[in-house]
Amino acid sequence: MLNSIGSSSEVSIGGITGSSGTVTVTGPGSQWNAGILVIGNGGQGTLTLSSGASGSSTSFVVVGGTGQGTMILTDPETKWTNSGVLFVQTGNLTVQNGAVLSAGDLQVGASSADSTLTIQSGGVVTSSYVGIGTLANGSAAVSGVGSQLVASNLAVGSQATGSLTLSAGATGISSAGVWIGQSVGSVASTGTMTLTDPGTTWTNSSGWVAIGDKEYSSTSGQVPGRLTFRTERCSQRRATCIWVPPDRGR
Repeated sequence: MLNSIGSSSEVSIGGITGSSGTVTVTGPGSQWNAGILVIGNGGQGTLTLSSGASGSSTSFVVVGGTGQGTMILTDPETKWTNSGVLFVQTGNLTVQNGAVLSAGDLQVGASSADSTLTIQSGGVVTSSYVGIGTLANGSAAVSGVGSQLVASNLAVGSQATGSLTLSAGATGISSAGVWIGQSVGSVASTGTMTLTDPGTTWTNSSGWVAIGDKEYSSTSGQVPGRLTFRTERCSQRRATCIWVPPDRGR
């Protein structure tokens, strides 16, 4: 447990097959700064930041590898800043109770196993690019008033199966486009995005919203993409998705 300031150029938690490692950073002013951080590469690894602690990585973070990784941010004023890519491979990333995580890129499902992202109870995640189901299956759930997922570009199901669900008044924002079910090359992809409950919104301020998009694929047929409102009529339950695409003369 850290209640002070720690730093290292490269950190591995639960890095050896069969091993188990846990790191907890807690309290205002407590910091943990790393260049490269790998959680659960071969064994079981867990990193928890709470009660106003903060952390950062100047290179990249990998949650899970051939093992199982878990990263949890909880409580207001708790923050993690990642200037590079944050990969959730065989693991779980949870941001909750007013905690904030920011990353250059965030990829959920970037290996050979299922991965999950959970944002709840006022948690906030921001990234220039969010990919859910990139190379391997990935899912994300954003729930509760004040919970937010903010990205420049969002891809749900890109070279794999991805799903994103927003519920219970959560919000999402993208500023440069949304792709649901994006094929790359000849690799099949399936994407699903679901908004449910009153007050739940997704706003795309610029760029296309592409559902079932095929990008230079050498195979025939369409890429499965789906956008679902969990209502018979959106106006009755007020679940909304607000998109403002650029004027393309259509």
